Amino acid sequence: MIIYDKHGETRKTIRAVIYIRFSSKQQAESFSIEYQEEECLKYIESKGYKYVTSYVDKAKTGKKTAGREALEQMIYDAGLNKFDRIIVFSFSRSFRNTRDALNTNHELMSKHGITIESV
Repeated sequence: MIIYDKHGETRKTIRAVIYIRFSSKQQAESFSIEYQEEECLKYIESKGYKYVTSYVDKAKTGKKTAGREALEQMIYDAGLNKFDRIIVFSFSRSFRNTRDALNTNHELMSKHGITIESV
């Protein structure tokens, strides 16, 4: 797959990051950070993407985006053109508030051409 950067240059390799969040000890036991990351890495490999890094918010609520340092850093890094795709284990692991999910997805796509994919 060929993609174009914001300068119109072609780039053959899609660079992917992982975003992981869990909000409680109980969730850590069922969908641990390690499990989510492992599944996301398998997905990245199956798509032929290049893994860049993982952003992890531990014990953070999904009901709001404020205060989620890893999410904020990832959005900042998106503006620096550090990656092309965000891989999440599931959309519900990333956001609980539909408006926040739509706003974040829209901002990333319209400003940076970045899409979010769910395992």
